[in-house]
Amino acid sequence: MAKAKNIVFTGKAYYAMVYEGNHDEFGGKEFYKITVALDNEGWAKFNKSGLSLKVRELEGEEVVTFKRDLEAKTGTSAKGKKFSLGGGAPRVVDADGEEFDKLIGNGSKVEVLVEVYEIGKGPLKGKKGHRLEAVKVIEHIPYEPNDDDDEEETVEETQEETEEAPKKSSKKGLPF
Repeated sequence: MAKAKNIVFTGKAYYAMVYEGNHDEFGGKEFYKITVALDNEGWAKFNKSGLSLKVRELEGEEVVTFKRDLEAKTGTSAKGKKFSLGGGAPRVVDADGEEFDKLIGNGSKVEVLVEVYEIGKGPLKGKKGHRLEAVKVIEHIPYEPNDDDDEEETVEETQEETEEAPKKSSKKGLPF
């Protein structure tokens, strides 16, 4: 398996869905995600990373969306070892590195820790894949639901349940 590299990207968050019970679904897949309008340094890192994620425009800014699977991917390596990759909500912390459990509003300044890896087989062999590992909220803007947001109560109720659950610790050696 190719070596993975952790990269921290900084920018403004949009449509953050990073807590248990608050995820997205598209094309039969379920995942956590955060869309980020990267700052200049972030775009330089992104361009250097080799990631081929779709860059799109949102509110007059170029953005990219980082994701993490809802469920871990499991399998067996070429050497016969079983493995489990990703899955579950990413770690979310405040600027001081303390657990953060408030919904993240559009425009919040964040750092996102992304694991970038080379895809080893299949039709995407040789391309770069990624996995959202953690989010650090540097400047929080409270989430304000739209009037037509019918999921508001569900998200808030699930958020309260998540706050009582034990928090997962981060992997050793990560910057946050």
